[in-house]
Amino acid sequence: CSPQIAISGLAHALDSLRLEPAEIVLFDLGAGTGVVGELASGLGIRSIVGVDALEAARAACLRDRPVVYRDYIIGDLAAPAPGLLARLRRHRPTALVAAGAFGGTHAPPATLLGALALLPPGAPVVFTIDERWMQTDGPGGFRAPITGLITSGRLRLLRRSRFRHRLSTTGNPIHYELLVAATASVGPDPLHPSSGSGAAPSAPD
Repeated sequence: CSPQIAISGLAHALDSLRLEPAEIVLFDLGAGTGVVGELASGLGIRSIVGVDALEAARAACLRDRPVVYRDYIIGDLAAPAPGLLARLRRHRPTALVAAGAFGGTHAPPATLLGALALLPPGAPVVFTIDERWMQTDGPGGFRAPITGLITSGRLRLLRRSRFRHRLSTTGNPIHYELLVAATASVGPDPLHPSSGSGAAPSAPD
């Protein structure tokens, strides 16, 4: 249900910010096979750009959902290859959505910060994330970066909620968080605060 929750959050952001879906350019980060992009098109969003680190995801999307994306770009925003950022900027993105993409070493906080750097002020930013990554400052953890983005003013929080994503193979619930926000003013880099560091707890398994 993470894609559906993310899209409901995006609809809330567009309504709260009084943005017309047909006028935005949406980055779908961690686009995968295109499920989120397809749902976003159902909101009336006409210009969607998929971004993923895996060529196999792009191939599957172009096979199963060939008309969802204006462009589908392969690249890693945490360590962008030459030319990646220029290609992304050419699309002039004005909104970001990511369903379950963040967390761990495959999409660390630097990935989110790289995406935010491409957006103008007032852009919707919506993502779902395993709550364990929001509770740790260990490798791949998002607790301190998200706190820093909000307290510095780089993100203005519109909604935050918790939901059950699925059951684990042992029957235990796995909970995710939904964050709905808008870009605001530029503030300090939350990955490199000027002071205050301590022992980091272990990252989720």
